[in-house]
This record gives sequence, structure tokens and C-alpha cells, in this order.
Amino acid sequence: MGTAPDQVKCFQECAGGVDPEQYSLDALKACIPIFETLKDEQRVKILVKLIKHGSMSVGQLVDESELSPPAISHHLKILLQAELVSYKKEGTRRIYKPKLSAALQALQHLTKVIEEGQAYLEGEQDG
Repeated sequence: MGTAPDQVKCFQECAGGVDPEQYSLDALKACIPIFETLKDEQRVKILVKLIKHGSMSVGQLVDESELSPPAISHHLKILLQAELVSYKKEGTRRIYKPKLSAALQALQHLTKVIEEGQAYLEGEQDG
């Protein structure tokens, strides 16, 4: 991690001419679908199972949970919309797997913006 002055400079310049407040809001807005999707415990459980097993069909997910096939399918649809999972077709089945790289990138960016903002505030208080 860089020093506080380095972070302050980055916070002021990283936005590339965009207002720092808008830059921060954009970073947060990019993560809202992730937070909205993962606020449901059943979706978190499904995602954890997929991470643990690598890939699973709806039937396999049903076998490992107390949810019905329609409920599993509903939660998978929401996870798909948030781009937290992907699937491939095998015959008539869909095999789901975790797809976390975009979410990880968005969350890392938000973390960076928060750290830069905190360093900026600390620099303002010191100055």
C-alpha cells in the first residue's frame, strides 16, 4: 500500500478528470448489484456450493439443499443477472459454475476508492 500522500494524489488524479465524488459514486454503484444479489442467504449458499464443487446442475444443487427445483432456478437466474455465475448446456441440463472475476474486480476497485478517500480525508485533516 502506498503512503498517504501517494493515495491522496491518486484519489485526486485517478478519476481522470472526473469529479472525485462522481468517481466514488460510480465505484459504489458498480457493486450494488453484487450486494443486492448476495443479501439473500439462499443465493449465498448456492454460490458457496458452486465455489466448493466447481460446477453443478440444478438437480445437484437441489440434492444438497432444502429448496425446490423452481426455487433453485429462480436464485440461479438472479445470480446469472448479477454475473456471479455462468452456465453451459449439456444435453437438456444446464451446468452452473461460479463466475467471480468481474465482481472481484468491482469490489477491489471500490476498496481502492475507499482507501484513497480515507487517505485524502486524513491528508486534509493533517494539512
